[in-house]
Amino acid sequence: MKKVILLEDKIDRDSLKQSNIDFTKYDNIEAVFGKDNCNKYLNNFNELDAFDTVIIHASIQYEEKNIIQQLKNYCSNKSLVIFSGGGDIGTFKNNMLEVTAKSLYGNLSIFLEKYPKDSHILMLAYGENWSLNILLNTLEKLNILIEDSDESFEEDFDEFEDDFFHQIKKILNHENYKSIFNDVIINNYEINLSQIKVIKDNLLNIINRIIYE
Repeated sequence: MKKVILLEDKIDRDSLKQSNIDFTKYDNIEAVFGKDNCNKYLNNFNELDAFDTVIIHASIQYEEKNIIQQLKNYCSNKSLVIFSGGGDIGTFKNNMLEVTAKSLYGNLSIFLEKYPKDSHILMLAYGENWSLNILLNTLEKLNILIEDSDESFEEDFDEFEDDFFHQIKKILNHENYKSIFNDVIINNYEINLSQIKVIKDNLLNIINRIIYE
């Protein structure tokens, strides 16, 4: 059976206590609590070989200062979830998810109930309706960008696409993803505010189709 391991060095973390998760209900997770117990796995990554998904706090206390980077290298063929107290709801790249502790513990039960067949690592950030929630979250970010920018705003298109759409690429088929940029002609690799407004409207149309069709 595919399994998850949670390495939680602080058993009194507020988000953990507030979640009220009963880990004894799930046979697909090894929940490891306390610094000494976590170090058993961090001292020897071979102890993690049996797990497909590794969840760990970003600032876990360990004698090796670069333990998280070492873990990233080790997990090249696994899913790695790094949670912390702040930052974005979820950043996903190269099978690694960075997520807030609140989102992780708020969604962990849903994830475990569907793991592994019907789950996706992004559930830990966005919940059961993770794909729709990613689209809605991106729409919100675009609206904020539009509200906070004046008509002279310009940005490198590749940077814009990577900042706003790298997760959406993973959940939309090619045709739908391409339709986000309908009627947008990029000149000199720059995108302006008027074009971003068109992109926002195109994304909203996709969201409405998903919700109402």
